[in-house]
Amino acid sequence: MTRQRVQRRRRGPHAVATAVGRPFLVVLALIACACEREAPREVEVEVRNVGFDYDAGVPVVILQSHEDAEHILPIWIGPAEAQAIAMEMQHVTPPRPLTHDLMKQILEKVGAPLRRVRITALEGQTFVATLVLVRDSREVEIDSRPSDAIALALRFRCPILVERALFDHGTPSGAAPGREASLELWGLTLQDVTPALAETLGLPDVAGVLVSDVEDGERASMRPQRGDVIVAVDDTPVADLEGLRALAASVHTPKRIEVRRGTERIMLAPSRALARADEE
Repeated sequence: MTRQRVQRRRRGPHAVATAVGRPFLVVLALIACACEREAPREVEVEVRNVGFDYDAGVPVVILQSHEDAEHILPIWIGPAEAQAIAMEMQHVTPPRPLTHDLMKQILEKVGAPLRRVRITALEGQTFVATLVLVRDSREVEIDSRPSDAIALALRFRCPILVERALFDHGTPSGAAPGREASLELWGLTLQDVTPALAETLGLPDVAGVLVSDVEDGERASMRPQRGDVIVAVDDTPVADLEGLRALAASVHTPKRIEVRRGTERIMLAPSRALARADEE
């Protein structure tokens, strides 16, 4: 009798360990599965450009993935929001705060800075976005239009995140991709001057092409500068990107470029600088 009790006692702890060990192993397996790295649901993007979709007749902002340059997301926006985005991209400071500048000041003053913005869904023809603010060490999410969210994100220098699945949707049905938003030419990045942008630049009656970026180099001062509006090349008026692209097909290296720089008309003779830049 005593021997049986001893065997039972010996078996008892083993049986208990086995009973406890099995679910413990299951829990470990679940934890291991949860810890497996998966592709994040959201992709960080940058504002590649803001231009005008001539087919749709509205401005469009182009978002580009940091992971894959081929992942492009166009979002059609209003003129006021396009102006706000373009001004911040061009480092144009208005004489008085515009709406998004005012929103930034308010959020900073009340201690609720913007941490990031998220573009989360496409409902019908409308993109849905969220502002993620920080208040008393807590994150607060606020529903927003993507255009407002992007304009604020640029001012706060914070990340813009897009739900990965939205890149698979492509262009929303019923919306046309329109013309290219920018053009790389002669070491310059160029974009159309939209009516809202022309108003912002103080050039409401000027047609031309905006210089949004210039390649760095020691001869940069001999070429158009960022913020210039190209209005003519070799005495031929330039109205938009399409006209400049056609003109560039016959003029490899322009001898004269006329620009509007604020209220000034400036004639540049950048042929030597451009020719050298093309050779490098």
